[in-house]
Amino acid sequence: MRNYQIPNMKRLYQTLFVSLLVPLWVNAQTVDTTSSFTLEKSISYALENAINIQNSLIDEQISNAKVKETRGIGLPQIDGSVSLQHNPKLGRFYATKRGAFNFSGQEESEYPNFLPTLSDNDVVASQNFFQLPSNGSATLAINQILFNNSYLLGLKAANAYRSLASKTTQ
Repeated sequence: MRNYQIPNMKRLYQTLFVSLLVPLWVNAQTVDTTSSFTLEKSISYALENAINIQNSLIDEQISNAKVKETRGIGLPQIDGSVSLQHNPKLGRFYATKRGAFNFSGQEESEYPNFLPTLSDNDVVASQNFFQLPSNGSATLAINQILFNNSYLLGLKAANAYRSLASKTTQ
C-alpha cells in the first residue's frame, strides 16, 4: 500500500510558500509616487544628508567637547583615598626581663614579683607594643590652577578651534 499524502503535502506547502512570498516581493518593488520633492526640499535634503556636512557637524561637536575639556582643567581637582590595615597576628617583641619590664612603664617597686622564676638577663617574648593591631588613614587633596599662562593660552586656542569648526560647518 502506497502513501500519497506526503508528496501532496509537500506540494501544498510549496504552493502556500510561493503564494505568500510573491505578494510581499511585488509590494516591495512598487514606488510610492504620492510624495514629491520640490526644488527647495531637494536642496535641503541634499545639504542635510551630504557626507561632508555630516562630518563637519561631528567635528563641531568634537570641538565643543575639547573646549569643555580644556575649561575643566582649570576647575578644582579633588582627589581622595582611604586605607585600612588590620594585623590579626602581630609579631612578638623579644627583650631581656629587665628591658621588658622597663618598657612596660611600671615601677619595679609596684611589681616585685614580675616573672619571679627568670633572672634579669633571660630573654622573654612579649606583645609588640610598638605596633597597633589596626591602622587606618584617609587623605583628601584639592588642587586648582590659579594662574598659568599656558592654560590661558589654551583657552584662547580652544575658542578659536570651536569658531573654526562652526565656520567649516557653515
